[in-house]
Amino acid sequence: MYRLRKVLIAALLTLMLAGIVFMKTGPVTAARQTIPSTCGKWSGVPSPNSSQYSNFLNGVAVISANDIWAVGNHDTGFDNITNTLTEHWNGQKWSVIPSPNASKTYNYLNGVAASSTSDVWAVGSYASNGPDRPLIEHWNGSQWSIVPSPKVSTTVIGLWGIVAISPNDAWATGSYYSPHSQSSNPQTLIEHWDGSKWSVFHHPNPSTAVSGSFSGITAISANNIWVVGGYETSTGGSFTLFEQWNGTKWTIVPSPSPNNYVNSLFKIAAVSANDIWAVGYQDFSPQSYPHSLIEHWDGTSWSVVAGATTINNVDTLYGVTAITSNNVWAVGQYNKSSNQDPMLIEHWNGTKWSQVSGPKSGATAFLASVARIPGTTSAWAVGNDTNNVGTDKTLTVSYC
Repeated sequence: MYRLRKVLIAALLTLMLAGIVFMKTGPVTAARQTIPSTCGKWSGVPSPNSSQYSNFLNGVAVISANDIWAVGNHDTGFDNITNTLTEHWNGQKWSVIPSPNASKTYNYLNGVAASSTSDVWAVGSYASNGPDRPLIEHWNGSQWSIVPSPKVSTTVIGLWGIVAISPNDAWATGSYYSPHSQSSNPQTLIEHWDGSKWSVFHHPNPSTAVSGSFSGITAISANNIWVVGGYETSTGGSFTLFEQWNGTKWTIVPSPSPNNYVNSLFKIAAVSANDIWAVGYQDFSPQSYPHSLIEHWDGTSWSVVAGATTINNVDTLYGVTAITSNNVWAVGQYNKSSNQDPMLIEHWNGTKWSQVSGPKSGATAFLASVARIPGTTSAWAVGNDTNNVGTDKTLTVSYC
């Protein structure tokens, strides 16, 4: 059985039109653990958990080899209460850093980005006996705090991706339910930070779209930013959606959708303005299982690129990071057997994608996000690993 992420993916794919299954505590530290000295492969690195219940890491941002953030959420075990989770790598070990919660019930962090060691953003959502609301948090070098979000809707909203260019320039992506809509279809959302406040930013949608969501975002420069997601038409199919910021406005950029049923892209990463990658999944029919979808921008157009797995595989890619034109990583999860859903790691060598072995993990492991260490060929990926009693624990892996 293909087991996807209970929290992040179930929520994300619902808003992404998919229809498939996708604590506030004091500091907790892991034992001192430096990155394994054996390079040329992915290695597991111990990471702490905030509770004895399920813990998830959904996003990772790398400032330097000694300054890395991972964010997510954890269950408290009390009436299904879920709190935010932020962890920091100082070059020797991962530590849980206290982060605030906007609600006494449900709090999730989905994405994280940083422009410096004292300018880190995390986005997600929270709920308290009602619809979801946006959750935006900021690290100033000393502590995490909640930053007010603009009111978009009286109904459900979620933020999935974020990029931080400077202390006065950050962008976030997500989706919301319009209070003026006659249906409950989610709408695409882009928000911008100008140094003093967050505001909703106008952008176009395809003329045939009845719903949509943005999940991934990347910045080549302040005047060249890409967002990625998907949209659904009245005929029921969902299709890939790219938009680009040129410093003045957002513009839809045409992109392929391999089939007429489901096409969704989750994350995007750029080597340069003419070399960008996006990853996600596709479904071929209501009876089929998801299969990874990879697309590439060559400066002129987007095209579908074959992944490492065959069309018969059950797999999805949730994260991507681009180092050079011949060194790109993508991560996710795939189905190995009826009771095994291990992590999926794929590598682009400039010619083709190939599957790469990850570190030993439980029968069910999931990688949600991956990021490179600037100026190096090293990278980190985060997610969760399920133990033999079905409890999810944080998972961090590194490549050098």
